[in-house]
Amino acid sequence: MGAAASSDFHRHQHLMSDLDRLVTRQHQLIHSAFKLSDGALVHENTTEAEVLSRSIPPGSRCYVWKQDPTVARIGIRKVFLPHAIYPGPKDADIEVVLALPAAAGAVPEKDVKATAIANPDDDHDFLCDIKGDPFCFDLVHTFTVARMTLDMYVRDLKIDWKWNWDLNLAAGQKKTPLKIICHAGEKPNAVYHRGKKALKFYYFTEGASTTYLCRSFDIVAHETGHAILDALKPRLYSCHDGQAGALHEAFADLTAIFAILDQLDMCEDIIAETKGDLRQAKYLTAIGEQFATAMKANEKDAYSRSEAETETQEHAEVMGMRNANNTVTGKTCPPNDIYQLCNVFTGFVFDCLVDIFLWERNPKYETSDAVTLNRVARSVRRMLLLALFESSDVPSYLELAKGMASAAKVIARNDPGDVVKYQKIIDEHRHKRCLAVAGLPDKVEEEVDLNY
Repeated sequence: MGAAASSDFHRHQHLMSDLDRLVTRQHQLIHSAFKLSDGALVHENTTEAEVLSRSIPPGSRCYVWKQDPTVARIGIRKVFLPHAIYPGPKDADIEVVLALPAAAGAVPEKDVKATAIANPDDDHDFLCDIKGDPFCFDLVHTFTVARMTLDMYVRDLKIDWKWNWDLNLAAGQKKTPLKIICHAGEKPNAVYHRGKKALKFYYFTEGASTTYLCRSFDIVAHETGHAILDALKPRLYSCHDGQAGALHEAFADLTAIFAILDQLDMCEDIIAETKGDLRQAKYLTAIGEQFATAMKANEKDAYSRSEAETETQEHAEVMGMRNANNTVTGKTCPPNDIYQLCNVFTGFVFDCLVDIFLWERNPKYETSDAVTLNRVARSVRRMLLLALFESSDVPSYLELAKGMASAAKVIARNDPGDVVKYQKIIDEHRHKRCLAVAGLPDKVEEEVDLNY
């Protein structure tokens, strides 16, 4: 090897060594940024090697409704879950069951549609035939969405996940997975139940159509969001009014939005359909649109069949049960309606997402709009998570908004962004939304405080 070649080789070695150190440092910053001060959600004995481990189990491929059966254009797609998944499906964190454990003498809650758990094929994949066994398909789809949603937050948090009931579990003890029952009975509802350690999805019939709520990506992600927040902020679970009660619904709605934007193919679809105008992305901003469509169709059947028939499906605007693209403020929402109150905070975070995306997008000279949207959504999501970690046990909207602005400085270490601009956007929208007075009878806005 010549002198010049030798010099280039050693220079290359030094560069690679520097790059490795930078990557390691980046992981350490993310880990430290999201680690709770009391270590409640982090194994105390977790080593750096374990945190930075890149070992990936074989995993399984699964089919999933990328939105819900009414959005036929998107339909069913195949996804890969990098986990050891067993018949059910189930893994260490999530388990689909056909019945929930019941106390002695109590009537057990059962899946009233599926007759058997889902089994993998010879390649360890769960590629069920929706036409051959639609209810088995539901088991796989629901597990997959819940798993994808949890994975999104675990990647942010860099921790060994524990549900609420396992927070005080000693190292080495077996965790209890979150159970899912996909067809819990007939009524228009879906719930997270801490005591039963379960998500339950129901179905309902309107006219000749039956809507299975477990088939809606956003509803499954929403309910999983409830379970995730219950692990992060346990005291909020018992709050049923005011901002504290509404925050659970807002976080769950935002989880549904973030879970969609965590998928690059969905970001590409949103950009293509809206030309980058996120406020036109109906299936992104509308939470539970299949649910709402079925309920509204029934109302039209009851009150105005002739009018309903004059409106084509293509032109019927679906707003969902709730919509992140709203104009509700702390001064205009009813103080005792947690579902209107949650719209205030959901709308605030969505406003920030829209404006940060508009600020960052530059498809001509930087990355594509879809890649930018995916990155910005991750940054906003991480700002919210860090704000939650740094907040009180029962945080207010204003506390979280200020926490997000402060978190922008930490997030920018790993996700490039204009910190000052992000903080200005957050401050602008927290004042527009009147976060400080949401749910309060005396609606007097707070003084401006821009110190971080």
